[in-house]
Amino acid sequence: MEQCENKKIGVVTATGMVVANMIGTGIFTSLGFQLVHFSSPFVILALWIIGGVIALCGSFSYAELASRLPGSGGEYQFISKIYGRAAGFLAGWISLVAAFTAPVAAAAFICARLLLGSVRPEYAADPQLSRPLCLLIALAIIMSVTWMNEKRVEVLSSFQNLFVLLKLGLILVFIGAGFYLGTSQPISYVPKAIDFKDFLKPEFTVSLVFVGYAFSGWNAATYIASEIKDQKRNLPRALIVGTLIVTVLYLLLNAVFLYSTPMASMRLKEEVASVVAQNIFGVRGGQLISLLISLCLVSAISSMIWAGSRVAFTMGKNHRGLKVFAQENSNGRPVRALRFQAVISIVLLCSMTFEKIIYYMGFILSLCTFFCVLGLFILRYRQPKQEVAYVATGFPWTSLTFLVMTGGIIAYLTSQDKASAISSVGTLVVGYVVYQIFERKQFSFKFRSPTLSFLRRGSKAIKTRTPVLK
Repeated sequence: MEQCENKKIGVVTATGMVVANMIGTGIFTSLGFQLVHFSSPFVILALWIIGGVIALCGSFSYAELASRLPGSGGEYQFISKIYGRAAGFLAGWISLVAAFTAPVAAAAFICARLLLGSVRPEYAADPQLSRPLCLLIALAIIMSVTWMNEKRVEVLSSFQNLFVLLKLGLILVFIGAGFYLGTSQPISYVPKAIDFKDFLKPEFTVSLVFVGYAFSGWNAATYIASEIKDQKRNLPRALIVGTLIVTVLYLLLNAVFLYSTPMASMRLKEEVASVVAQNIFGVRGGQLISLLISLCLVSAISSMIWAGSRVAFTMGKNHRGLKVFAQENSNGRPVRALRFQAVISIVLLCSMTFEKIIYYMGFILSLCTFFCVLGLFILRYRQPKQEVAYVATGFPWTSLTFLVMTGGIIAYLTSQDKASAISSVGTLVVGYVVYQIFERKQFSFKFRSPTLSFLRRGSKAIKTRTPVLK
């Protein structure tokens, strides 16, 4: 037992996984889309404050859910225990085909763009060359990081911690250098009366979708809960501390972006960080920073692959039709789940644009987190006297805040972006059909016919009449 416990990760690595999962492509790309509709620094920062509040309220609720329902699997674990086996399967299905595979695809593509732009900027500027080259680089990244995730937990933990430290160090240097070396732009963070009207615009909700994408991953540690030492005590710490760290860093990063770089040069740019880096450090320095940022995204990709594979592994143990995913290699890693996840990420990488991935993922993930937090109210009603290691801070107001804000985003996306809503509903329908095939007798793969039944009975009769040779 002690040896098994020593193979688990501590609170530092768990917190690092939350940070790594959250700090991905969103913070380095979202501002370019937000500046299309808003030019007030106060409104921009307000978006990120609201995103941080939503994520923090969600982490409070998830921390208590993890205390009440220990075990790996994240939403799959929670929804299965609260709403039943079929609902849990759908939550796991979402994680299996979208929740982690989509952001892995998006992060790998942006990582490839930054890497290509820093090493071969002339290729990155060529529209005919850039996309196929980026796809090839992103493909190599996904396969390499998947291979790394097949190694022992100790190796993977060291790999993850190294890249998280690199990422945090780079971001802190970026923030410090931006305020010190950057040229101050004619902006003010103080709100004006007209700024508050922007909160009522439909575009504000659209921008929240991109912000929500940047904050996604605040629940990452719940997916590998069984791999965390003393999970009832350390898991809530990892969720809350990790979310707070990222929220502060996001605010500082956006502040330095706006402070050091003209808004016009960032508008509609996917590689905002690269634009800012070149504006602060010059062309060569900017290319170097872009290269480092691309390396930092590796930790986000790794943490998402790690967490997502554990959902597939847990589903494989609970559903006979998916038992192939429950197989581990000699290092105790769910190798088939990892490889299946890589295949889905590659398919999404080649078939969807970056923006479509964000809208699709934003809608379907919001559904999962909404019902998980709602489930906390159900659990408290069912088991009012259950003793837990952590009680959600500010309950019920923090949980209600999360439900109202997330519900508003779902409602808006349903009315305004019907393609994403239809794709999400289609994903759920396919998931339910898969569940029926695996779990219900009427959808069994067994084909019954009089001819086959006759042959089967004849075969059994021959076996019973044939003597056993010793």
